[in-house]
Amino acid sequence: MDLLPPRLHLLTAVLGLLVFSLSAPSMGMEKSKGPAVDKMEPPHWWNGGTEREFVLVLYGPKLSDCTVSTEEPRLTVLANERREHEDFLFVRMRVEPGCTEGFKSLTLTDAKDRATPLSFPIHDARLRPVGGQGIESGSTLYLIMPDRFANGDPSNDTVEGLREQGVDRSEMYARHGGDLQGIAQHMDYLDALGVDALWLNPVLLNDQPKASYHGYAVTDHYQVDPRLGGNAAYRDMVAGCHEKDIRVIQDVIFNHWGHNHWMVRELPDSSWLHQWPEFTLTNYNCNVMTDPNAVPEEVAQFNKGWFVPQMPDLAPDQDPLLADLLVQNALWWISEAGVDAFRIDTYPYSDQDFMASFAERVLRHHPDVFMFGECWVSSPSAQATYISSSAVSTSDSHLESVKDFQLHFALRDAIGEDPSWRTGITRVHGMLGQDGVYPDPNRLVTFVDNHDTDRWRSVAGDIPRTRYGIGLVMMTRGLPCLYYGTEIGMDGFAAPDGLVRDDFPGGWAEDDRSAFGSEGRNDVEEDLWQFTASLGQARRQYREAFSSPMAHLIPRGGQYHFLRSDGKRHLLVLTNASDEPAQLDWNQVAPLRHQAKDCTSVLDSSGDGPATLEWGSPLTLQPWHFQVYRLDE
Repeated sequence: MDLLPPRLHLLTAVLGLLVFSLSAPSMGMEKSKGPAVDKMEPPHWWNGGTEREFVLVLYGPKLSDCTVSTEEPRLTVLANERREHEDFLFVRMRVEPGCTEGFKSLTLTDAKDRATPLSFPIHDARLRPVGGQGIESGSTLYLIMPDRFANGDPSNDTVEGLREQGVDRSEMYARHGGDLQGIAQHMDYLDALGVDALWLNPVLLNDQPKASYHGYAVTDHYQVDPRLGGNAAYRDMVAGCHEKDIRVIQDVIFNHWGHNHWMVRELPDSSWLHQWPEFTLTNYNCNVMTDPNAVPEEVAQFNKGWFVPQMPDLAPDQDPLLADLLVQNALWWISEAGVDAFRIDTYPYSDQDFMASFAERVLRHHPDVFMFGECWVSSPSAQATYISSSAVSTSDSHLESVKDFQLHFALRDAIGEDPSWRTGITRVHGMLGQDGVYPDPNRLVTFVDNHDTDRWRSVAGDIPRTRYGIGLVMMTRGLPCLYYGTEIGMDGFAAPDGLVRDDFPGGWAEDDRSAFGSEGRNDVEEDLWQFTASLGQARRQYREAFSSPMAHLIPRGGQYHFLRSDGKRHLLVLTNASDEPAQLDWNQVAPLRHQAKDCTSVLDSSGDGPATLEWGSPLTLQPWHFQVYRLDE
């Protein structure tokens, strides 16, 4: 829990600005007396609990001609670094053991020996919120696009001074007004679903003229977008999650910035961006990174081409200073807000040596932090290449997990096919049969859909198949991640992607119904919600079983059965991925029995078939049957 109340955080910030303005005439009306600082980041650092060394970025007229020094005890200026842009000064500093909290005096001196006093806050590490806790095996994740979930504070819908103004819920690429307070107001809803970890699409400032509601075009790394509520709302939301024992995953992007990022508009050094003789997009083909037959030119275009014209491609491999700034920002948010994990966007696109260094530095100070990368590749071996200690990795990435696109692709193909030895559910069985390339398949992040893919309800085509896919991902190995609205069957094809990012019903005061409660859901939505929630709660109740290896049987005629067991408690999952009913063959299921005599559903009334069953009793599996039984001796 954050021991420093939000109002005290705000008071500290206000006092810091007051002290800074009084002690630094360059920031006031008497700028001619000394060098002026227009922007400084990070806003503060800590006296423990994170890296002791950090880079203080100072921006102002001709600051590259200046030098920062200090006489503060236990605070050391290691170096003053400069780059091409004459208005930047980068000060490498170290907080020594025993440094006390408070405002520390620095002196900024220009080439004419004119000095400006600065004040920089060092915070008490003991007052940091609890963070860096990681994600437990057996957990269930939930992905929210903050602008589209719930509007808890309409007063921040329009923020003066930003390039995009107002909200328009009728336009898919406009801002809709969802925010962090809206998410915080629905913690009970997430808890009832069995959610153990919350992943938000990026929350940092995206001051772009249009279509930046998604958060992936960051323009300031130390500000949460004020339209989402700002830094204080983020800290409060994380604290609210932790009170419910829900961990928080921050979405980070190292491949690119938004083209209106303040350090792109005033680029410190030309080496910070990948530059081409003429504008060049990436080829978007992640497979070239693991393809032994790929040509160097296509690998270079993949790595160094820009994702879109509005997202300049970063080159942390070309300047260690840029790499340090990216890493320290992630560390800053662990200490500032208490985030527990990082989802790393466009992971293969970034320089892999930098990515390994980033993960290693984070884990050095926060060994429990969970990190997983987005890797849209075409095979389990290519996917496993990015995971530390996998059977096919050639170097240590220090990355624990990735999004499991391979299971996602297999399930998408299987759901629309008739079962055979090569098609239908056999695709899923075959994909899971390649789990040997992963050090721990239970740490893979699995999903039926997300913010970039078609909605699962639309892919599945009907409710029985929708239920089946959700059930399969929730019960097989991995850390399943639900995308907001999947639990009520929100639909849409990602053509374009804005069509799979609709507002959650009831998140806005003007909505005519609220799907956050049973009374606002129709019968189909309610049945699907109850089914999904029963799966989530079962994962909580039998977490050790879902943290252990699974055992599965060869699919036969669409029947696919598997076991989740921790050696003491056993869950038998009986399914029929077929349009035809079938009789359960108990002899086939016998290897999963564990001396059971009785079977009791853990899904209450949401599972298919009888809630209780004596082992060996005749059982007809209806089309797309899905049931989870606890085996009792």
